Amino acid sequence: MTQESRSAGGDARIRKHSGWLVPLILLALIGVFCALVLLYYLVPNPNSLAEEHTSPSAGMYRVQLRVGNLSLSTPANYLPYASERSGGPRRDVALYAELPGFHGFTDSTAEDFVSNSPKSRVIHILITRETFDVAESARLKRIYLDEVVDRHGHAGSAGLVEYVFRNDSGYRGDDLFVGRVGSSDVVMRCTQPGPDVPSPNCIREVQYAQGILLSYRFKRSQLMEWRKIADGVERLVDAFVVHPKSG
Repeated sequence: MTQESRSAGGDARIRKHSGWLVPLILLALIGVFCALVLLYYLVPNPNSLAEEHTSPSAGMYRVQLRVGNLSLSTPANYLPYASERSGGPRRDVALYAELPGFHGFTDSTAEDFVSNSPKSRVIHILITRETFDVAESARLKRIYLDEVVDRHGHAGSAGLVEYVFRNDSGYRGDDLFVGRVGSSDVVMRCTQPGPDVPSPNCIREVQYAQGILLSYRFKRSQLMEWRKIADGVERLVDAFVVHPKSG
């Protein structure tokens, strides 16, 4: 066999191997990527609050936390979970405070903070990363108003407009309340009271910053205080935010 024929045969084998080698590498990379995605979503995360039980502290020392690009310096007695008080970056941060002064947990108010009474005055706050940012007013128009019986609603107490969700809506069992603060909507969903829901809650979700969702819940019995709650939650979170130093 001549040198030329051996060379030609080698080139043919190389081309033959390279034809299936590249797809094989791509398949392997796709497999690794899928495995990483599954691990991210399925493996328990030590920074997740989903499975953790509350463990209040009356400590007043500051805890440095970060959610996305948002840095927080929070007194320990506003943090209901022990893992949060270790500080550092997290997927989300839970806070709680009690009306009317938005004070954190103390030994003298311990019973209030652990109670699930329908008259409870404790506000539960969650700050979390959210890549799908939809403004509150847009969520009202694009999502909620398509699910109600009457898009005009009717006037309720304390300057609120009340809407009733349709029976075929995914939000059935809730009522929708909308207030206005300046030019901004305040949109709250409140669970309807009933035999199976003796202590109903209201919840509001608002885009706090780029990529950051702020939600808070409170007892429906406190709905008439919605303005005070909205203002107090914003002031409280603002007080804990650490702003970068200029210069």
